Amino acid sequence: MALILYKNNELDKRLKCTIQRSGRLGFTDTTAKCLRLNKVEAVQFATDDEERDALFLINDVPISAPNAFKVSKAGMYYNVNAK
Repeated sequence: MALILYKNNELDKRLKCTIQRSGRLGFTDTTAKCLRLNKVEAVQFATDDEERDALFLINDVPISAPNAFKVSKAGMYYNVNAK
């Protein structure tokens, strides 16, 4: 597996994600477009078995997949209920 890191000096705007008290992750419209959340039904989260501090977001998984978290849109924001 090869990771492609986003270069912060090549992005037009800052990518933002908020963790709400309810356990919901909120993504701005710009972040959702960059992560392609505006085109997916659900996401999954994963960590590396050797590097436990790394957190990965796997997008474009079917909602019926095991351990899938639904992506929903509310106004200009996309949300993932990770509770």
